[in-house]
Amino acid sequence: MKKIILLAIFSTILIYGQAQIVSAIVRESNTGTVQTKLYTTPFRDDGLIIAIPETPTFLDLECSWITESDTLVLLTTYDYQVILLKNGELIDITGEERGVGTTLFVEGEDIYVLWNKIYSDHYSISIWKNGETHCEINNQDYIRAFDMYVSDSNIYVVGYSARYDISKDKPHAALWVNGAVQYLSGPYGSAANSIFVSDSNVYIVGWGSDFYWKQRAKIWINGVEENLTAGEYLASAHSVYVEGGDVYVLGTEVVGPVAKPRLWKNGVKYLLSSLEGGAYCIRVFEGDVYIGGELNDMAVIWKNGVPMNDFAKLCSIGAVYDLFIFPDTTSNNVNDLEKPLFNATLYPNPATRHVTIDLPSDIPSAQFFLFDMYGRLLLQEPIWNGEKINLSNLASGIYLYQVDSEKGRATGKVMIKGE
Repeated sequence: MKKIILLAIFSTILIYGQAQIVSAIVRESNTGTVQTKLYTTPFRDDGLIIAIPETPTFLDLECSWITESDTLVLLTTYDYQVILLKNGELIDITGEERGVGTTLFVEGEDIYVLWNKIYSDHYSISIWKNGETHCEINNQDYIRAFDMYVSDSNIYVVGYSARYDISKDKPHAALWVNGAVQYLSGPYGSAANSIFVSDSNVYIVGWGSDFYWKQRAKIWINGVEENLTAGEYLASAHSVYVEGGDVYVLGTEVVGPVAKPRLWKNGVKYLLSSLEGGAYCIRVFEGDVYIGGELNDMAVIWKNGVPMNDFAKLCSIGAVYDLFIFPDTTSNNVNDLEKPLFNATLYPNPATRHVTIDLPSDIPSAQFFLFDMYGRLLLQEPIWNGEKINLSNLASGIYLYQVDSEKGRATGKVMIKGE
C-alpha cells in the first residue's frame, strides 16, 4: 500500500518534450579494489573510470561536482591527505597537514573545499578556495564540519560543536556563517549533516537524541527545529535538497538491525525500499525525481520512486554518491532513445588531439555527434570507418558522443586530457 502511495506522489512522468541525460558518480568495489566511475544514460556500457595512473588504487570518494564549464571535480581522502581531482589532475589540499575531506561547493568557476584538519586532540575546520586556504575555524572546543553552502558571498558550514567542560559525547548541532557559530540545539547529542540555501531560507538536516537517547531525524528551517521521525526507530537525515518550493530530505531509519533508505518530502515520510541500504543524493528535473544510493550493497538509482531498470543491468557492488541531470538536446521525444543499438569503438580514451571510430563492417559511414555534460552539441560531422576526428580545440573534460547510422545508434563517453 505504501509503495502505491509513493508511486502516486511521483506520478509526474515526462512523456513528450525534452529527454533527460542522467550522469551518476558511482564508487564500485570489486575483488578488493575500489574505483570511481561515471555512468551516463543510456546506461549501456561499463562506465568510464575516473582516475589516472598516479591515483591511489583506493579512492574514498567524498563528493563530486560538474561545473558550468563542464569540469568534472572529485574530492577524496587517501591516508589522511585530502585530494581534489579536476578532470584527472591531482591537487593536494592538505600539504603537510593531515585531515579528512567532507564536501566541496562550486559557484561559477570558484571551487571551495571543506575539510577537517586533524590536531593531536581535536579538529579545526578549514575551507580551501581556488588553490589556497580561504579561512579556518578553530575557536570552538571540539568541532567537526560535514557540509557547506555558498550563497550571496556568505559561506555556511554545518556540523557539530562540543564543550570539553560538558562532554564530547553530547555535542550541539552547529551552523557557522562566515565563521560565526550558531547552536541549533542544546548539548544533548546532535549533529547537522547537510545544508541547502534557497530564496534566503536556510534548510539544515541531521539528527538529535531525546532525553531517552532515541535518535531522531531532524530538520532546521531558519533555525527552527522539527522532528522528521518519532517512535522507537533510530533515524538520521543525511541530505537536503530544495526544488520548486518542495523540500526533499534523504536519510535512513533503523528497523531492527537493518538500516533502510527513506525519503521525506515536505515532512511526509516515504519508504524507498524495505531492503537494507541508503539514499545519498537527489536531483529533481522537470518534475522527475532521481535518487542515488545503494540496496544490499548494490548501486541503485530510483526515478520517481522506482529503480531504473537500465541502470540495474550495470549494478555492481558499490553505491551512487552523486547525480547530475541535464537536458538531452539530441532528441525531442523520449522514444527516440530507443533506436536500435550497434557497437562502435572509439579510441584512444582518454584522448588528447584525435580519436578514431571503428564501425561494424556493414556500416561504412555514419554521423558523429559530440556533446558536453549539459547535452549541448559541440561537434557534428559525417565519418567513415577508421577515420580520425580532430578534438584538439576542446578543453580537458568528460564529453558524450553519439554515432548515428541507418542501422541504429552507438553512444558513449570520452575523456579529453590536455597535453
